[in-house]
Amino acid sequence: MVLTTDTDWREQVRQEIQAVPLLSISALRELPEAEEFDCGVYFLWLADQLQYIGKATHILERLNYQHMVNRYHKFQQSRSAVHIPHDRHTALVLERGRIRSDHIDFRLQQVERRYIDAYPTPFNNPTFSPFT
Repeated sequence: MVLTTDTDWREQVRQEIQAVPLLSISALRELPEAEEFDCGVYFLWLADQLQYIGKATHILERLNYQHMVNRYHKFQQSRSAVHIPHDRHTALVLERGRIRSDHIDFRLQQVERRYIDAYPTPFNNPTFSPFT
């Protein structure tokens, strides 16, 4: 099938992602941690409790940033830099290596959204405020 429009490839990606079964929460706990140049969806845990689901084209770089935010969160003003308590992470790797395929950002958004919808967490809830 030849994709001719932006809508065509988006719909194809959505269908491909919907065809892949969601991992159970216990399977998510057993995923390995990300390695250098891993791209995918990551899960932040505090003990066995899922705290946050995120996505990144470079997971370890994103987690290093998160570590910095956790250390210096009192100085951060932006909502996107909110302190998320966690003691470990796991990662569902969608791509590995320096080269990224076309439309990876859209694919990451779709996979992340499926997991956020399936497993509500305190820090993915838009009504959550750490300042109250």
